[in-house]
Amino acid sequence: MRHFDMILSSIFAAVFALAGCSDDNAASDVKDYSKFGPLVQNIVSNTPGITDIDEVTDHTLPGGIKMTEIAFKARFWNQHMYIVEVNLDGKLTIVSSTPDDLPPTGGHQTLDLHAAAAENHGKTVYLAVNGDVCGGYSVPDNEYQGWKGGLVSAGPFVKDGVIYRSTFAPSTTSAFFLLGDGRAYLEKEAEYRKVERNVKDAIGGWHLLVWDNEIQEIQKIDRAKYEPRTCLGISEDGKTVYFFILDGRQPPYSYGLYLEDMAGIAKGTGCYRAVNLDGGGSTTLVVREESGENVAFQILNKTCATEESAVDGVRPIPNGLLVIQE
Repeated sequence: MRHFDMILSSIFAAVFALAGCSDDNAASDVKDYSKFGPLVQNIVSNTPGITDIDEVTDHTLPGGIKMTEIAFKARFWNQHMYIVEVNLDGKLTIVSSTPDDLPPTGGHQTLDLHAAAAENHGKTVYLAVNGDVCGGYSVPDNEYQGWKGGLVSAGPFVKDGVIYRSTFAPSTTSAFFLLGDGRAYLEKEAEYRKVERNVKDAIGGWHLLVWDNEIQEIQKIDRAKYEPRTCLGISEDGKTVYFFILDGRQPPYSYGLYLEDMAGIAKGTGCYRAVNLDGGGSTTLVVREESGENVAFQILNKTCATEESAVDGVRPIPNGLLVIQE
């Protein structure tokens, strides 16, 4: 939700500009972090802005989902990130989420309630992340209109095989979607249009980070911003999906990263393609908690929303992605 984040973005960009002047020298010599395993070493090798690794913790979440939690420094500023690996092995799949698990009507709700509603409707939900950039987009000219008419996804949105939005906003570069063949896809508009009628679930993507195994150039206007981030990537065969959830705007705990840093991290993780989703105050990671027969959904990261509608720092959002039992 861009308009809430613009002021905070400007403040953080100005504060961290001093740190940015040392980008070229921050990690000219890649350190040996092999003690943390190949994932971390590959990330550091592909991300010059990372200057140190403080702590790495591996987690196995319900559903067998793998998650790596990393505390590190980028340009000597503290950062905290979660990397989630979802294997589409026939036991797990990914679906779009909405408030109350109902057709989107322009409303918004915190992501833990998205997950709880889907669970109550018969899905077994293991994990959730926030989704596409959203706002008010007019029809048919697709111009950004602030909050007029409620919240609408910037890019295409498909849920349970129903197309609720087909249009790509000017900022939408791609679509993440599933066809029901056990694979995930990340495609630009032309390729998406060829299969749109067969799509089961889809959301739009913002900045391209990695495409066909190559890190993409980030526009200067977007590059020099330290922000909380939510990004996703896929493997070349589409059988593995990666989610990246980076906290920010909360010094000294976590400051946020440039998009070019996220591109290096995605490439180092093994993404064949990767894209930026909504970030800033929208960045949210929700995980399942089980206690006997009781199920709850916990917001795992430290969210940073400050607007009046936020609930204890958690922004209500109109769409997301759920990892569920197939």
